[in-house]
Amino acid sequence: MSNQPEPSPPPSSEDQIQPRASAAEQQIADKRRFPRVERAIALQYQVSHDGAWVQGEGQMEALDLSEGGVRIRISREMERGAALYLHVPLPDGPVFAMGTVIWTAREDNGEYTAGVAFNGLNDEDRERIAAHAPGAG
Repeated sequence: MSNQPEPSPPPSSEDQIQPRASAAEQQIADKRRFPRVERAIALQYQVSHDGAWVQGEGQMEALDLSEGGVRIRISREMERGAALYLHVPLPDGPVFAMGTVIWTAREDNGEYTAGVAFNGLNDEDRERIAAHAPGAG
């Protein structure tokens, strides 16, 4: 008989520490927290470049829209972390929103899709977007 303690069993999955998600990963995990308007809407946009706002090049289209952000299709690559100023036309008037690109993907047709999280959207505009989401009204 040995005086050495027996090894403890491996920790269960409940005991294991889960790595903390980055802000972008959390945004992606939360992306379905709000109902989404799923229809194509042409957008106008500006991109922050060297501290100045520059009119966006190429076409941008919202594929779905929620209180938390928008999934876009764009003809050119968009850099993760890019700051955008978006003009989102709605039936009751446009919403002007600041956003950050949190993910991008190149499609087979050469176009790009990206997820944009809104930053500091005011309550009135958030409610207007929500009113156009499925199940609203």
